[in-house]
Amino acid sequence: MVEEAVAEILADGTGADRQRAIMVRTRNLRDVVFDAAERTIGSTRRNRNGDAEA
Repeated sequence: MVEEAVAEILADGTGADRQRAIMVRTRNLRDVVFDAAERTIGSTRRNRNGDAEA
């Protein structure tokens, strides 16, 4: 289990790596936060304003 988690981090990077990449790509903090929340609690939907819906 630990070996798999380490292999995944080495292959895909850390959450911080992902967040920095999203910020560089979109220059939008909302996108960074939305992605982190989505990865934490699962898929969420956005309304027309781009806000997460319950």
